[in-house]
Amino acid sequence: MYPEPALFLTMPQDTPSSTDPENDATLVHLVDAFIEDRLSEEEKCALEERLLNDEQAMDYCADRIGFHADMQQLLEPIRVEVIQKRHFVFERKHGLPRFVLRESQVTQVGNPSTGKAIEIPPQRVDSKDFKKRILIIGALTLTLILALVCYLVWNNQKNSASTTAPHLVLRNADFESTSLAEDEDAFSYMLIDWQDLFMTTRAGICDISRFSEGKITAPSGTNVAMLKPKSYLTQRLRMSDDTPLRVSPGLHIRVRGKVMAEDTSEPASLRLALRVVQSIIPEMVQYEPKHVMIPLKGQSWMDFEADFILPDDPEDMALTPSDVMVESKVGQEFNIDGEPLTLSIDNRTKTTIFLDDLSIEILSDKTNH
Repeated sequence: MYPEPALFLTMPQDTPSSTDPENDATLVHLVDAFIEDRLSEEEKCALEERLLNDEQAMDYCADRIGFHADMQQLLEPIRVEVIQKRHFVFERKHGLPRFVLRESQVTQVGNPSTGKAIEIPPQRVDSKDFKKRILIIGALTLTLILALVCYLVWNNQKNSASTTAPHLVLRNADFESTSLAEDEDAFSYMLIDWQDLFMTTRAGICDISRFSEGKITAPSGTNVAMLKPKSYLTQRLRMSDDTPLRVSPGLHIRVRGKVMAEDTSEPASLRLALRVVQSIIPEMVQYEPKHVMIPLKGQSWMDFEADFILPDDPEDMALTPSDVMVESKVGQEFNIDGEPLTLSIDNRTKTTIFLDDLSIEILSDKTNH
C-alpha cells in the first residue's frame, strides 16, 4: 500500500545530520510505517519534521522508497514520473522591475491501479548552473539575431543585384584565370574564354617576368597574353546576365587595355575588330562591321583605347563577308542587324605582341542592353 498523496516532501537546505539513519530505530520505524501507510497523524508530523531538517534522513527515506518500489514492481505495476517545473516571478523591488527564474524536478512514485502517488521534490538548480544556462540561452539568441541580420543583408544585396541593369563584360580580361606557378617554362596555351570560336597554337599566356627572365614585368598580376605573328584572340561578347551582345544601329563600344611589342624596329600595330561569325563548320564565314588599328611604339607597356561605332541606319548593316572560305558567299550581302557580336584581337605583324588588363564598355546603345 502507498500513502495518501497529501504528504509532500520538500528538499532540506544543507542541514547537517549527526545520526546514521540506518541505526536510528525511530526513523526506520517512521519510514517503514510511511511506506506501509500506517502512520498516525502524530507520526506523520514527526516524519515530515525529521525530513525537513535532516538531509541524510531524506536520502534514507528516498532509498527505502526506491527499494520498496522495486519490490512492488515484481508484484504489480508501478508508475514513476519525473516532472520538470519552471518558476517565473516578475515583481518590483524598490521601484525597479525584477525577474526571477527557477527550475526544479519532481519525482512522483505511484500505483496506477490505485491512483495513489507520492511526490519527492529535489534540490533547486544550482545558481552556477542556472547562470550557465542563461548565458547559453543568451548566446543562442544573439546567434539567431546575427544570422537573421546576415540573411536580411544578403537578401537585400541579392535583390539589388537582380534589379541592376546588365552591363557588358570581358571574361578573363587580365588573363589570370590559369595559374602558371607549376609550369617550368612559364607558358601555356590555356587561353580560357579567349578561344570561343577559333583556336591557334601561336597564342597563349605567360608569366612574363619568368618568361623574360626578369626583363619584363606585367602591369598587374603575373600573366599576360602572348600573340606571336599571325595569331589572334576571340571572345563572344556577353552581358553580365550572360545574354549575347547583338548588333544594333548606333551601338558604340570602347575597348581599353595595355599592349607592348617585343620588337618595333619595323612598323607594328595591333588590330581589333567587331565581327559576326555566321558559320564555322563546314566552312568559315565572317562579317566585320568595324575594326581599329593601334600603332605600337617603343618596347614598353602603353595604354590603348579603341572605339567601335556602328551605323545609325539599319540598311547600312548589309555587309559582304570579310573572311570567307565558301566561294558562293564571296561578295554576297548579309544584313547583320541583331546578330551576336564577337571581339577579335589580331597580330598581323612580324613581331610578338603582349596584352594585359583589357576592359570593355558600351557608351551608346539604342536597344538599352
